[in-house]
Amino acid sequence: MLSEIDQISFASYLLKPCIIDKTNPNNLIELADATGFIYNRNGKQYLITNLHVTSGRNICTGEIENSKGAVPDLIKFQVSVCNSYNEQTKIVQKNGVLSVVLYDQSKMPLWLIHPSYKRNVDIAVLPLDNLNPPVNFLAINDIQSIETKVSVADDVFVVGYPLALGTNENKDFPIWKRASIASEPSINYFNDGRKAFVIDGTTREGMSGSPVVFYSNFTQTSTQDGGVCFGMSPRRVFNFLGIYSGRLYGRNINNEKIEKESFLGLVWKRELIDEIIDGNMRDEAYE
Repeated sequence: MLSEIDQISFASYLLKPCIIDKTNPNNLIELADATGFIYNRNGKQYLITNLHVTSGRNICTGEIENSKGAVPDLIKFQVSVCNSYNEQTKIVQKNGVLSVVLYDQSKMPLWLIHPSYKRNVDIAVLPLDNLNPPVNFLAINDIQSIETKVSVADDVFVVGYPLALGTNENKDFPIWKRASIASEPSINYFNDGRKAFVIDGTTREGMSGSPVVFYSNFTQTSTQDGGVCFGMSPRRVFNFLGIYSGRLYGRNINNEKIEKESFLGLVWKRELIDEIIDGNMRDEAYE
């Protein structure tokens, strides 16, 4: 029964970055698998994923990640749409596959990047205001939530598609992979002020762009005197924390990358999405 499926599972999409076959424009060639979600702000809807997903490039080196040197022309994904409402939730269902182009006619990227940190924040925000006909998406920040304080060692969930696996063969719904907050969330991981924290979990390829959520009956709220109030909720508390963008690698004494998986993943905080939308800065052409 669709009514028994958690709203967050409807809000996480398996993305397929594709190129258009030059010999047959009606044929799409899939390059990779990733995850994304819809976000609402100021009455507009946006597809959110990682910058390395839309650009097809490593944000640190600028190198093309695909082994054949291809970068995506568009992204296709299966859509969750809202059909009706009640006081508690939106009623949604899966409704076909949507393709969203990544470049305009001048071959300039259509996605937005951070106005200050630019490509040093691995988030791409793709406006969806030119869809015809318009689609009434379920946005992750439309799901009823309660802002609750999170602390180091708290469990969170990365809701995406590891190795393109979903909860059923058709990959309609995501996998909820548990992780724990591994760095102090009030301290930004990067010294230059980029808002991010670290999680500890066995995330895999295909989860880039996944929403990271706190989901528990246990709540923590700050008091006016600076303390913390603990409580239990009769239903699970949902708090959207940010977007996952991949695993971290160490450095040796010469500051060279160590090719060993740390099982530590980077989460960009949700405030960055608002900053990108409000900044309204499109990415530039890649050399």
